[in-house]
Amino acid sequence: MSRVLTLGNRIAAVLAAASIPTFASAATCEQAFAKRGSALSGLNFTAEVAVPDLSPASAVGQLRGVAVAGKYDIILEEAEAGSLLIEQPAAGSARRIPIVITATQAAGTGTVRMEVKMPAGMNAPADAVRAEVCGMLGQLKGGRAGLAAAARGKDAMSEGATVRIDAVSLSTQFARESVKNDAALPLRYKGKSFSVWGSVNHVMLDGEYVRVTFDTPEARDRTIRLDVPGDPVFMVNISCLMARGQKAYALTLKKGALIRLTGTFFEYNSFKHTVWLNECRPSD
Repeated sequence: MSRVLTLGNRIAAVLAAASIPTFASAATCEQAFAKRGSALSGLNFTAEVAVPDLSPASAVGQLRGVAVAGKYDIILEEAEAGSLLIEQPAAGSARRIPIVITATQAAGTGTVRMEVKMPAGMNAPADAVRAEVCGMLGQLKGGRAGLAAAARGKDAMSEGATVRIDAVSLSTQFARESVKNDAALPLRYKGKSFSVWGSVNHVMLDGEYVRVTFDTPEARDRTIRLDVPGDPVFMVNISCLMARGQKAYALTLKKGALIRLTGTFFEYNSFKHTVWLNECRPSD
């Protein structure tokens, strides 16, 4: 969870450098912060703040912008309902960490709650988590200043680097995440860029476009089987919808040819166990 501490320090530095005024009380956040559970079963951290003249939609819009700036993934947003789900991406041996944000309003005052749900088996120092979540909540503003910040946050988009990975590893990654929660997988990766290398399984026409599918052997055919809880019993097909102008290139490919294609995550079909990448082009 060292990354949490790093992000917390970075957000604090940005606040200090920009001298951004805040209306959420850091003291209130510190007092409301709570830790429950254990590393074995899964730690749970919560904190909340109250901000005058803050609507749920404004709170969600603002925190969306804060999360994007902090390199979190935006998974699901329901602004009018005051609900936002973000994730700290996996890094090294650290797994993804979901954070649920809930905003309500009563008598003109908005209350915003953040809940950090650590995966079972992961530990994190409470001080680091407190600094992170209170640093994020501390940026909330009410009134016109909050509405302006929410408008900017609403249009904020994550700009993650292109992930370079081989097709079999990517297929295994998607399969493992699908086993845990296949509904979250397309929300997590929508629009993310992948540069995938591997061998061609087949090439097929799809209307005016061409699809190129990577060879990803079925789980039962893998040389190494871990047979541990969560290990998928299937592999996910990786299929690339080629960009315009790439049809001639794709139609020259033969089964077994080694290729690298770069495209963006478009869709996941949990019944066909297939991920489609869009606007694919050959790359080095």
